[in-house]
Amino acid sequence: MSWGKRILRSLLLLAFLGSLLWAAISFSAQRLAEETEPESESASGVCRIRVTYPVYEDVTKIEDLPEVQEAINDITVEKIGVEVELVPVDMSGIQDDYLLWLGRGEQFDLMLVRGQDIATYIDKDLILPLDSYLQRSAAHIGNKNNWTGGTLSRGAEMQGRIYGIACLSGQEANGYGLWISGSLLTESGFAYDPDHIYTLEELDLLFASLKERYPDSYPLGQITSGQMSSSAGYYTILGDALGRDILTGVVQNESDAVINPFETLEYYGFLTYMRQWYEEGYIYPDSVIYDASVLELLKERRILTFPASSYPGTFSQIVGKETDYVCLRTTEVSRQSGVDGYLTIPATSRYPEQAAEFLDLLYSDRKLAYLLNYGISGEHYEITDWERGLLEPVRDADGNPEGFYNPFARIGDISKLYSFGTAVDDIMRNSYVAGARNASTRYSGFIYDTTSVSRQIDDVREVIREYTPILECGCVELDANYTTFLNRLREAGIDEILADKQAQLDAWLIRQGLKSAM
Repeated sequence: MSWGKRILRSLLLLAFLGSLLWAAISFSAQRLAEETEPESESASGVCRIRVTYPVYEDVTKIEDLPEVQEAINDITVEKIGVEVELVPVDMSGIQDDYLLWLGRGEQFDLMLVRGQDIATYIDKDLILPLDSYLQRSAAHIGNKNNWTGGTLSRGAEMQGRIYGIACLSGQEANGYGLWISGSLLTESGFAYDPDHIYTLEELDLLFASLKERYPDSYPLGQITSGQMSSSAGYYTILGDALGRDILTGVVQNESDAVINPFETLEYYGFLTYMRQWYEEGYIYPDSVIYDASVLELLKERRILTFPASSYPGTFSQIVGKETDYVCLRTTEVSRQSGVDGYLTIPATSRYPEQAAEFLDLLYSDRKLAYLLNYGISGEHYEITDWERGLLEPVRDADGNPEGFYNPFARIGDISKLYSFGTAVDDIMRNSYVAGARNASTRYSGFIYDTTSVSRQIDDVREVIREYTPILECGCVELDANYTTFLNRLREAGIDEILADKQAQLDAWLIRQGLKSAM
């Protein structure tokens, strides 16, 4: 996505937040502007619901999506009398798209909220509470006995109501790191330890070695052009955001104090290295404006490392084939709930009851879940290891996935499905999870209600989106811009957010008997 388009999109979003005159906004550079009014019924007279379908640039292949959708409808028409239209949505920058689409009344009956705080939509009344629909139209997931560990609504409840049903990735632990070709590490003479947590200081030594050996390459693929929030979490831990967006404040070391993550020593230290690395030629110089394939930069060795989840097999899934890439871990691995977004019913839905029926079927019919996540068996994927529960995509003559490949779709409860990977991946994943630290804290069960500061959150988010791409690739002078960034955050209302979250946390701690009333 070009820089100009992101600026235009931000201006449109600001217009919405200021005046709510969305009906007058012409949606530019997006295919939905060119679509005709969606049909409410299929040719056969069956109700048709529109479901957002996640796609990821550089990774997803959905040429055969119509065929997959047809196979899905063979199931849904027979079982619940509903047809499904899958609407592909690029998950990079999706929050802007969703706000614009919903603001202009675009019909979606089921919408995946991922990589963003669901409270944004709850606060603006853009998604519906699901409680009554679950009771009437979702016998399977409406019965809490069928909920996996009680996680299906965790993080999506506010003021006693449920607003989303969690997609469960089946990934029980996660951390972050830099993926790099093993052969490059060998050539550079760098001693690689798969279990070591590499500090910024250690990465600095590696980048210096790589730059000396490959002067025309950039050791760090810190691409920030599509960045919607901070990327600092790939390199360091700023604190615990207590289940909400990091911009609402974090708590460090169970101190009970909610602080601004962007004012921490950890964040400033991260920015200091980014600026240093940019000046030393370690970071790709067009990071903040680059809008083409990152994988092409890796293939051409213009960049040499790529930040992502350190979960074993992640990079192979991104490129769709086995590689010699290994991960230099930059953060500890922590156990997690496996929640990877929420399926919600938007306020613009024409058929919320039918959407709830489809949602229920998705969590009870594994064939439907396999179709949405992996395509058609034998045509798009094959089971390679029944004992370990492993799949591989069907490949073309060049070894690339063919027709349909969307490894990060993760729609529904993936924990009950087989997964992409090899036997080696499976062994490494088991070891990865076994070595993860327990992420449970004294704050487990606390839910921050953002309703009273939703305006400030919108304003702070805009400031973050303006400044973090340039600060976090190191392309601007640090101190002056960092000071301006912090001042702009205060002007936007971050202190009000922090105070509100602190007050709610204090009250919750007192109710739990974890803190004395003053």
